Amino acid sequence: MTAKKSCDVLVIGGGPGGYVAAIRLAQLGKKVILIEKQWLGGTCLNIGCIPSKALIHAADFYHKIKDAGKMGIGVGSVNLDLSKVQAWKNSVVAKLRNGVEYLCKVHNIEVIQGTGSLLSANSAMAKMTNEEIEIDFQQAILATGSTPIAFPGIDFDGEKIISSNHALELQEAPKNVVVIGGGYIGIEIGTFFAKAGSKVTIVERYPDLLMQTDRDIVDVVKHRKSMLGITVIPNTAVQGMDKTGPNVKLRLKDLASNNESEVEADKVFIAIGRKPLTHGIGLESVKVELDQKGFIKVNERFQTTESSIYAIGDLIGNPMLAHKAFMEGKMCAEIVAGARKEKETVTIPAVIFSDPEIAMVGLSETDAKTQGIEVKVSKFPFSALGRAFTMNDTAGFVKIVADAKTSKILGFHIVGPEASNLIGESSLALRLGAGLEEISSTVHPHPTLSEALGQAADLMLGKCVDFVEKKK
Repeated sequence: MTAKKSCDVLVIGGGPGGYVAAIRLAQLGKKVILIEKQWLGGTCLNIGCIPSKALIHAADFYHKIKDAGKMGIGVGSVNLDLSKVQAWKNSVVAKLRNGVEYLCKVHNIEVIQGTGSLLSANSAMAKMTNEEIEIDFQQAILATGSTPIAFPGIDFDGEKIISSNHALELQEAPKNVVVIGGGYIGIEIGTFFAKAGSKVTIVERYPDLLMQTDRDIVDVVKHRKSMLGITVIPNTAVQGMDKTGPNVKLRLKDLASNNESEVEADKVFIAIGRKPLTHGIGLESVKVELDQKGFIKVNERFQTTESSIYAIGDLIGNPMLAHKAFMEGKMCAEIVAGARKEKETVTIPAVIFSDPEIAMVGLSETDAKTQGIEVKVSKFPFSALGRAFTMNDTAGFVKIVADAKTSKILGFHIVGPEASNLIGESSLALRLGAGLEEISSTVHPHPTLSEALGQAADLMLGKCVDFVEKKK
């Protein structure tokens, strides 16, 4: 017999968008039921952002220790035991997941572990292992996230053909790994493998890596990749795979010359993107429409074409980022609860945990020029910054892109040490509409990496005293 429950708002999906929406709704006085099929925290916390950054940090730490002799540190023989790293990573994930569970508990959110599927505009079915619950609601928020895209004709097997989910659970580093896809996921995990001791080859269909990022930034990362022994094969399509032998054989085709070649690896990591997870949530039972790319259509209030159903996060379009889902979860909850009229357009920063890190917010130089905007650019290198020298890490720069006519700042781009931690100030500056003079006159503590932002503003204003640009 099917049990029955009711609530003000049903949230399907307990990832960064879903659990944030649920908590904010509870704060605003709503009775909330949250359905999550696996773990609270979703992909990001359990099999994405958090575990990948833990592994990347461990591999980076290991790599730096091996190179510590330059600073007079002798450590003898150092090894990386990936199985023990995995155990540490899992403990980190468990602690954070427990934190999300606690937050839901103290906000009196009923969490159901199972699959959620819409039955109508105001009802859904939650299916657990041995039980079904029909839930009546006034509004529902869909936040089921996304899933890795498989290579056409080749399914993930978790052994030789792996996705990011599988890559983050490996107990030992593969001897040879081919990464298909030179986007941010391929770059991050490929770098991790290289530092863990794997021979890494990245195959990219486009002419270069990270095609949505300015080339001067990518060049810094490519130089470091070369030092790590990573081989990059650009402008190349994968024609097929043969995994019948002990290794996987990939047939490649150079898209410029049409020449064909073959590479072998014991594992192939597919990193060609992600797709919204819209299957199995009952969209066929309601009037929810998808766009041509498979994303759920929403209006300025996150409403789908079924007015009682809302959607957020990866389900509604790019960029597929956890912090975008966090913000959308808060906004959507406030809209549903009547505390906000509509969503606010905000600039979303992006971070790539490559080596060195890349972080950006606003328009790139390339995008601005594509839009017909005449720009001016300043680049302050970390090699002119004292703190970077004390860290033995001087690669990269801070770049400001501004309108050449008005000097309005259009974007900030950082490639270098701790770029992920530096971009927050730039995001705030863009949100508040801060100008070059305001950034220049902001006192940044010395010696810190944050000084580079003020120096980049000074450079554009023609008053930088710590760096002189080479004349072209």
